[in-house]
Amino acid sequence: MKNSLRKEYIHKIDIRGDNMTIFKLFCPIAEKDWVPGWECNMLYSESGIAEKNCVFTTKHQVNMTDDIWLCSIYNPGVEVEYVRTTPDIL
Repeated sequence: MKNSLRKEYIHKIDIRGDNMTIFKLFCPIAEKDWVPGWECNMLYSESGIAEKNCVFTTKHQVNMTDDIWLCSIYNPGVEVEYVRTTPDIL
């Protein structure tokens, strides 16, 4: 079995303001309202919005497989973490 390419990127953002108001913006559905060109396809979410273990896809680039996102940490008002994988990238 061949191992796939693996890269890790960590982005930490410090935004001043009300934690819950800002936190709600980092949801794949809510990002459509403030990120130009943002499109996602929610595959799994019990609530229909961001939550732990929700899964969604985004377009990576033309003619490439979609990125698959998993919300691995969801602590409202404190921390959210998404793990993204892009199949077929060598």
